Amino acid sequence: MLLQKLVKDHGKTVFISSHLLSEVEKMITHVGIINRGKLLFQGTLKDLQDINKSQIIIISDNLAESVNLLVNNGYPAELVFDTIRIPFSTLDDIASITALLVNNDHKIYGISQTKGNLEDLFISITQS
Repeated sequence: MLLQKLVKDHGKTVFISSHLLSEVEKMITHVGIINRGKLLFQGTLKDLQDINKSQIIIISDNLAESVNLLVNNGYPAELVFDTIRIPFSTLDDIASITALLVNNDHKIYGISQTKGNLEDLFISITQS
């Protein structure tokens, strides 16, 4: 809170180097990501979040068949470990995807929407 007060009340810039990204995320407006001495990203937190779009995550009884059904119906579904992942666009898409799977006798054990946190974004940028 003290750092936020310095920025807001006194117009100061504060540089933070930390591996506690979940805590840093709560207080920053802009971020720079440096890996091995190279600046990989500089911009607002929103700009960074736009790089790693929100996804729909699905767990079904037959992942491979569910992916095929979704792809054949125009959804860019991918099998990632033991889940199906589809880029999120609207809440109506989640409803349509769920209906498509259920109406084709696929059992849905879980469906959720996720947005990458700062740590996920950092990992995706530094690994590419």
